Amino acid sequence: MPTDDLAGRFEDPAFTRAEREITRARETALELLEELVQIPSVNPPGERYLEVALLLGERLRDLAFEPRLVEVPAHELKRLGLPPQRPRPSVLATLGSDAPDAPTFHFHAHYDVVPADAPRMFRMRTDGDIAWGRGTADMKGGIVSLLLALSALRPLERHLEGRIILSLVPDEETGGDAGTGYLFRSGALPPNGLGMLMPEPTSGAVWNGNRGAISQLLTLRGSMAHVALQHQGRNAFEAMLELGGMLRGLKTEVESREFGEDRLGIEGPASILLLGGTFQGGTNFNVVPETACFSIDRRFHPMEPEGDVEKELEAIYRRTRRAGWTLDVQELQRGAASLTPADTPLSRVMASVVDSVTGERPRFTLCPGILETRFFLKHGTPGLAYGPGELEISHTVDERVDIQRVLDVARVYMRMAWAILAPPPSANH
Repeated sequence: MPTDDLAGRFEDPAFTRAEREITRARETALELLEELVQIPSVNPPGERYLEVALLLGERLRDLAFEPRLVEVPAHELKRLGLPPQRPRPSVLATLGSDAPDAPTFHFHAHYDVVPADAPRMFRMRTDGDIAWGRGTADMKGGIVSLLLALSALRPLERHLEGRIILSLVPDEETGGDAGTGYLFRSGALPPNGLGMLMPEPTSGAVWNGNRGAISQLLTLRGSMAHVALQHQGRNAFEAMLELGGMLRGLKTEVESREFGEDRLGIEGPASILLLGGTFQGGTNFNVVPETACFSIDRRFHPMEPEGDVEKELEAIYRRTRRAGWTLDVQELQRGAASLTPADTPLSRVMASVVDSVTGERPRFTLCPGILETRFFLKHGTPGLAYGPGELEISHTVDERVDIQRVLDVARVYMRMAWAILAPPPSANH
């Protein structure tokens, strides 16, 4: 993967002409973004997915691509605990070689958005270059960047030594098993790619990985009794205190761990354990509570093996059960940690390309949440996230994106594909 003479690559006359189309695409970007925002592809539960997937397919055909929809079979949806009557299609398109073994570079994004408090968030409004609405930052604005980049690369297709695969998926906001996970399980996405990029709202940074996540709901069960006869019951709240105390000890240990000098851009403890994100139990002040439940959210550093994290929690749960308590553990979320080091060729090219567009070299850091690069890394493809949105306002009532940033990110993606898949300048003449 080239890491030098990038400037020479971008001075190619054919590339310069093609890239210029992105700088002229402001109105096109606004129109497409408005179309996407007004379809409330809300997750959960997975509303109007088919509608937005069909729109994306139609717009890709307008750009002379031949998209295809990949449907998740009903039996697979049932296995994942999802309603079969809600389709979860992904949209795929390819630019370049159609050979199965061609070197592959991935553009990847999700079209689902988190719920909104008010219907007005699905009616995009603009003021100058700023567009407000649900999904503008996370990540329909990023999808627009991808489509602009692909459209600009279209006239250069014959120069590409390989292919670009675009994947637009559902269900990222709830783990991705019916989106990206299914694409890899079904073989729709090939392994061992040169790299992948996804336009998450990274606030100008590059996310080169994520902490892993194991999120659980813990329910302790005792037996109910009147307060005057509490000796005849078993107090689930007291069981929760015992379990919480053990988990509190683990939290102290976990959050004191160090992983060498490289903090990977993490603020606060490198590894964390949140106790009691939700908690509930009991029926009345004068009744021994029969149940008590609370959630935990364990986020672990990429250097911590997921199996070890799980064993630490299970050891505490075994102690609780040996003490005679009934404990049910429900998994709410699970995601592997991932890391594409900042000194890899893909990351070095990314830093140079972002600098060439914005005038500043980006900061590399871990995503605060889980990231779909983990699916690609599991299948041998390094991945990075870089998008036009800002994390701080994503998922909020003030979600918005700067259209100039959408255009700039489109240029970054175009330049990345050209840097990685185009022949050296001397080979073009």
